[in-house]
Amino acid sequence: MKIQSLPMNRLSQALLMAGLVTVAVPASAVEYWLRADTVNVTMPDGVIVPMWGYALTDLNFASGVPSVPGPALVVPPGDTTLTIHLQNNLPEATSIVIPGQVAAMTPVWDNGMTGARPSATARVRSFTHEALVGGGTADYTWTSVKPGTYLYHSGTHPQVQVQMGLYGGVNKDAVAATATTPAQAYAGVPYSNEVTMLFSEIDPALHAAVANGSYGSATGPTSTFEYHPKYFLINGKSYAAGDAPLAVVPAGQRTLMRFLNAGLQTHVPVINGTYLKMIAEDGNPYPWPANPRQQYSVLLPAAKTVDAILTPQLAAGTAPNRYAVYDRRLNLTSGAAQDGGMLAMLEVSGGGTGSPPAITSSPTLTATQGLAYAYKVTASDPDGGPLTFTLDNAPAGMTIKTTSNYIAWAGWRPTSAQVGPQDVIVRATDPSGLSTTQSFSVAVANVNDAPVATNDAYDMVKGGTLRKSAPGVLANDIDPDVGDTITVGTWGLPSIGTLSRNFSGAIAYTPPADFTGIVKFTYRAKDNLGRASNLATATISVRANRAPVTVDDTVATAANTPLVINVLGNDSDPDTAIDPANRIAPATVFIPTTGKPNNGGTVTVNANGTIGYTPRLNFTGTEVFMYAVKDTYNPASISKAAYVRVNVQ
Repeated sequence: MKIQSLPMNRLSQALLMAGLVTVAVPASAVEYWLRADTVNVTMPDGVIVPMWGYALTDLNFASGVPSVPGPALVVPPGDTTLTIHLQNNLPEATSIVIPGQVAAMTPVWDNGMTGARPSATARVRSFTHEALVGGGTADYTWTSVKPGTYLYHSGTHPQVQVQMGLYGGVNKDAVAATATTPAQAYAGVPYSNEVTMLFSEIDPALHAAVANGSYGSATGPTSTFEYHPKYFLINGKSYAAGDAPLAVVPAGQRTLMRFLNAGLQTHVPVINGTYLKMIAEDGNPYPWPANPRQQYSVLLPAAKTVDAILTPQLAAGTAPNRYAVYDRRLNLTSGAAQDGGMLAMLEVSGGGTGSPPAITSSPTLTATQGLAYAYKVTASDPDGGPLTFTLDNAPAGMTIKTTSNYIAWAGWRPTSAQVGPQDVIVRATDPSGLSTTQSFSVAVANVNDAPVATNDAYDMVKGGTLRKSAPGVLANDIDPDVGDTITVGTWGLPSIGTLSRNFSGAIAYTPPADFTGIVKFTYRAKDNLGRASNLATATISVRANRAPVTVDDTVATAANTPLVINVLGNDSDPDTAIDPANRIAPATVFIPTTGKPNNGGTVTVNANGTIGYTPRLNFTGTEVFMYAVKDTYNPASISKAAYVRVNVQ
């Protein structure tokens, strides 16, 4: 089927010309009116499958015929807001979502409640608000529409409603085409033509169960676990022998291929005999637009979208060529019939009858890191047509700009990561699609870059020593040159305290015993060739010592039975997180004079910090005593006394 769309700004113009309605549409918004409805679709083997689809309608939802997939929705590059007005003519509630585009969502739960989950057992029915049965309507708005290719589909019981046919494609370009420049799918990704391939499949048994009302009942299926598709579609159609090409694309021009998967299964489109340049997936451009990965297949899990560029070539004087695009998982049947399913043909036209152009210039084969590289590309064309210059392969950052009919400039500034050989392929294409390439390698020479030192910040506790072993202050410093090593070249001393340091970056700093506050010192790193870094500052915060924290203990023992109590097991020093050496020392445990056992028992503090307790002869009941600990760095800093309750039974 042919995927069509009618955005609101075009629709409103048509209605205004007919004198039917006056509509004001903001310049930054586009609106569509869709109706979800039932439709019967005939497969190539003659089987009629009941489906659900979307119809593009007028403002009253009265016109339009439902189709599978639904109409293609296009958001113009200048628009930021998309609104879909939906009417529901289906036997159950429905909704619309666009994965990858952000919108406010109001989930609907299986008990009909909306908003936050009402209970731990509630299950989501719809990802957002619904258009109810009986002609109910709902509006869905996305206010920050991103460029890219996306699926719109039902957000209600999607494992069934999407399978029934409630899906379609929506796309937005980053830059619109002008009379002299092509459109850009994403910033810096131009294209001259586009082809959409939306993959889906049909399990006729599931469709029949939904149509006759048995789905979800005791006698029908209750999920899509038993899912066995028999028909495999591209743009809503299963291939049949003799089908016309899906699209005719000119040779030598960049064609944007939009791949979408609305099926429940993974599909792998393969283009037979040529390659695609991978641009983006799920509306997220890959980070290498100047040198995209080349593949002949595309992995499309459920709900995945992928954008790729196809630049087909055709030799002079040859007839139009066809490339087969098919599912590598070999879903190439239509019911019981073979030679169908997910198969389509792309026809390449425009081979011309002339001669291809020739690149006559010699490339610049050397470059220096950090300096501008320029190559003046010149070419000739026996047929006299103006040429278009492109880069089939190039290092990241290299661009080419056509400055006249036969001249272009390739420009670039190599980075430190690009030192070494960089492969380049320049292509010159004439108006008929004939082209030639020039392949070469640019040797990028290294320039010794200065290391980059980053400021450091450390915490320590009064009375202690801050120790940082190698790489120490160099841990967050780098050298942009691959293979270079760095050490500390020069040091600045702190204004107070003692700093021991090593060229490896290791430090040991001891402040005066009574000092708290901020102290700083500086340093410069240097590489193995002697080049120094920027000046970095290390800041040390010397914090006041805090007393240990003790926690009460409760233990039990039998009458006349001594007991050893590990009172430190639940105690801590808050400064340990800053200085691991500042822990509670077992030797600092003591019994305060007011904390002796209150019922005649005896206690002894052991060297390991445990306390031995012996109850009074024949005593039963509860006896209480107290203990405290001293700080490791400051013996004058004592914890609060903790209670130990011993239940003697």
